Amino acid sequence: MSEDRTYRCLGCLDGTVTRGFDVSHVSATCPVCDSFERLVNEAVVEQFQAFEDAPPDHLDWDALERTEKFLVAERVARRGRSVEEFSTDG
Repeated sequence: MSEDRTYRCLGCLDGTVTRGFDVSHVSATCPVCDSFERLVNEAVVEQFQAFEDAPPDHLDWDALERTEKFLVAERVARRGRSVEEFSTDG
């Protein structure tokens, strides 16, 4: 049996749901903001917040769109990629 995972609403970042499987995200109605949203794996949200608090030195983190930031966080948190593999250079 799989461990329960928490998924956080991308719309409000307050709503959470728990599921008995481990995927990058689920689409569901948020229990807080009541909108149908993508709810992201909590590990990804935690990595995103860590980068927000202390941006990687080699990335122009503020130049990235929010979706791009979550993509980097997902690759690092769930796929074991190094943040060093990403670049904001054109």
